[in-house]
Amino acid sequence: MSALRVSYIVVTASLLLLAIPAAAADEYASFTDLAKHETAGTDYSIAATKRGSPLAVIAIHGGYIEPGTSDLALALADEDYSLYTFQALKAKSGKRLHLTSTHFDEPQALKLVGQSKYCLSLHGAAGDEEAVYLGGRDMQFILNLAGPLREAGFSVITPTDAAYRSEIGGDDKGNICNRTMSGMGVQLELTAGLRKALDESNRPGGRQGEGKWQKFVAAVRGACKARVEQAPK
Repeated sequence: MSALRVSYIVVTASLLLLAIPAAAADEYASFTDLAKHETAGTDYSIAATKRGSPLAVIAIHGGYIEPGTSDLALALADEDYSLYTFQALKAKSGKRLHLTSTHFDEPQALKLVGQSKYCLSLHGAAGDEEAVYLGGRDMQFILNLAGPLREAGFSVITPTDAAYRSEIGGDDKGNICNRTMSGMGVQLELTAGLRKALDESNRPGGRQGEGKWQKFVAAVRGACKARVEQAPK
């Protein structure tokens, strides 16, 4: 079973973890520190695929860290965009393997993002409401995303909205999503409520009639296509 496919099993087995917020402080200060105490292939998995596109889609808190994010990254990148996932493979180690975005220095991630002009970074936020928070330094990309997601029926909060949560704003220059060739990217923070709804919509035998997963993926992929087309020739 590939590392990317492990994420679906992780999500369907751990929906109860969705409502648990991330720990206030990381146990490890860097990936180098993490790798000294955790075992690749047993505790965590890394997958990186570079494609001929200026956009990279990443999920650095996949698997049991922020369930649902790596599945979305896989669907959003498809065969078109570069893809990176870091996944915790055990429920008990999910929180422990969380590295905040400004400290995430895993070499393959830095290389892939650093070779890309744009980046879309997927994260999980706490909250039972179904909402997505858009952040990062790429304001054009944020605009590209906000409109189509709202038109598809999703609640979207941007940096100009009163309900915005600055603590998940993703605008730090050191944030992995902004460590691109252009120095900017976008961070999508999906609440636990939204991730649960998307998972139920996508799961075989689930509430497929709602089509939330398909609508979300289509809206975001459309925004990705628009951003890539806006890149200077």
